[in-house]
Amino acid sequence: MGEQPARQASTGMAGTIARRVQEIHALALAIVADLADAQLAWSPGPAAPAIRFHLWRLARWADRMQAHLAGATAELTVQLGAAQEIWSVERLAAGWGLVADSLGFGESGMGLDDTASAALPLPGKAALLAYATRAFAAADRAVGVLDDTQFATPCRDLLGRETTVGGAVLNHLLHASRHLGMIEALCGVQGLRGTATR
Repeated sequence: MGEQPARQASTGMAGTIARRVQEIHALALAIVADLADAQLAWSPGPAAPAIRFHLWRLARWADRMQAHLAGATAELTVQLGAAQEIWSVERLAAGWGLVADSLGFGESGMGLDDTASAALPLPGKAALLAYATRAFAAADRAVGVLDDTQFATPCRDLLGRETTVGGAVLNHLLHASRHLGMIEALCGVQGLRGTATR
């Protein structure tokens, strides 16, 4: 994570989308803030990942995106500085007792089947929220520097596909929305408030 202060996003389309990314991260943290460890770990069945898995997946992709954006273009490298994934720098897989090779693509949970996802022995609320908070803050900072010109700049996405910087950000927004929706649904079936918005 770079040490330079990030400038505010433009008021154009890039700024609008950056604010949506930041909002969805805030909603994800807010909906889990009052949940107990048991509620985060609860699952309706052996092939249904729990809330904690969806929060972790969302945080992992945010972390991967912020590191990726910092090197996506020469201008972004200057603005954001050299960035690495918090997950890798802090060696969280080992710290949490997870086997890196069992965590899917990029140690992000991508590609795991539902049974493996549901069985993943993620840590308790404190560690999970601490990581998610840091990952979301880093991603929020990264998208916050984008302007409309940068948004249209060609790059490769996190899967190595040709896209634009904006396309990579929109892929994260789609991904985050899906996981937030799953968190809301899992809250609802536990008899809790099933919406992240107030």
